[in-house]
Parts: sequence; C-alpha cells; structure tokens
Amino acid sequence: MKPMILNGEINSEGHIQTKESISSLRKLIEADKVVIIKDVFDKCLLDSIKNEVFDFGQETEEKNMKTNANTGNFHRIDDNHPAMSVKRVAHFFRYSYSERKSTSIFEVIHPLNILRNQIAELDTSYSFYDDESGYVSQPAALHYPCGGGYMQAHSDPIEPQKVEMVCSLSERGKDFISGGLAIYQDKEWHDVEQYIAFGDICMFKPDSPHRVEPIDPEESKSFDSIKGRWTVFSPIAHMTDETKNEVSVVSS
Repeated sequence: MKPMILNGEINSEGHIQTKESISSLRKLIEADKVVIIKDVFDKCLLDSIKNEVFDFGQETEEKNMKTNANTGNFHRIDDNHPAMSVKRVAHFFRYSYSERKSTSIFEVIHPLNILRNQIAELDTSYSFYDDESGYVSQPAALHYPCGGGYMQAHSDPIEPQKVEMVCSLSERGKDFISGGLAIYQDKEWHDVEQYIAFGDICMFKPDSPHRVEPIDPEESKSFDSIKGRWTVFSPIAHMTDETKNEVSVVSS
C-alpha cells in the first residue's frame, strides 16, 4: 500500500489546500486511501513548536484534567496506565481553544481542524469552543520516546470526524531509527511511517486499524529527551461516552 502524495499550502484564508478539491479528498478517505500532504507548514515554525511543547512538558507539573471545551492546557505521561482502553507509552499534551493565545501550536492545529471539518462536512468551527451534542475537539501532541514508545492497535469512530489527521514533527532516520505508524489494510499491516517526512500531514479513514510500533525499543526509555516520534493531531471525542471514542483491536 503506497499512500497518495500531494503538495499543499496555506491559502489566503488560512486554510490548507491541495490540487485535489475537498470533495475529492473526502472520496479518497472514504475509499480507504491514505493521503499524505507535504510542504504545508514552515519547517522552522514546526521546530519551534516542537521545542515549545517539549519545554512545557519539562517545566510544568503533570496534570490529568477532565475532557471539555474549557479545559486548560496540560500534559501527562501515559506509561501503559491500566485505566486506558488503548495502551500506549507516550507523553500526552492536551491543548484548548480557551487558552489558544498562550501557545503557538494552534498555528498548526487550527488549519488542521478546519480541513478536518471541511472533509467531514461540518461547520467550520464545529466543536472548537463548545461541546456539540457531547463532542469536542481535543487538540493534542504526542511524544513517543525512544526506548519503546508505542500505541496499541486500535480504531477510531468515523462519526463525526470522518478522517484521521496527523501532522508529524519528527522523521524516521533522523529523530528515531525504527518503529512508527502502521495501518491494517487488505489483511496485513503496512508500514506507513516510511513515507512520512517532518511536517507531513497523514490522513486516513478513522476506523482503519492503526498502531504506532515501538520506537527504538533497544534504547533506554526517557521522557526527558526530545528524541523520538512527535505528532500533532486533533480528534473529535465524546466527553462522556467512551464507547464513541477509540477502541483497541486484536493485533496480528
């Protein structure tokens, strides 16, 4: 499985655009195609955001706050916590539109959210500032550290977002050596990470089983090093009904 590779840009309205129309992108995702959009964001900006997020995790206390539109920015380390339905070893950073002005990460998150909502045929600002029928956007970053950072195989609900969208702030071969995103299609797991470069946006159908294979598992695990796999993403999650959110799948 080779993804469709597109070049993109931020247009005068601040929206992400490619040579493909929004309706064409929607049809590609519905048809289980993996789409990678390149060259949307300035690389220096992305480097700055990555360092800002890392410093936030090093300089402020860990918290675990409730999911709602007004939740403040926080971070926590998820190290195979038993309460998680989908296990992972990662440093999780959660951001809120209510504190948008305190961080530069929304220079990436906001265009991603608009594109997500366009593909899903939702209102442009759907779930940014308020819960919509129980759903809210969850702007976030994840750092999978070298030494075995990973995410268990899982799938996400199609509704209401219709597309899984992840922007990479790292690149295999530079920030880590092995591991990364794999997607299950046609009865086998496919290494998608090999096609992803720093700054790329990877999009696929949410209910396609996917996982993050262990990042440099032979190294010593450390959440105090910026090395490893970094992603920025913003799924739409239900605030109270976990059955409407991600669910683990049997990995083979």
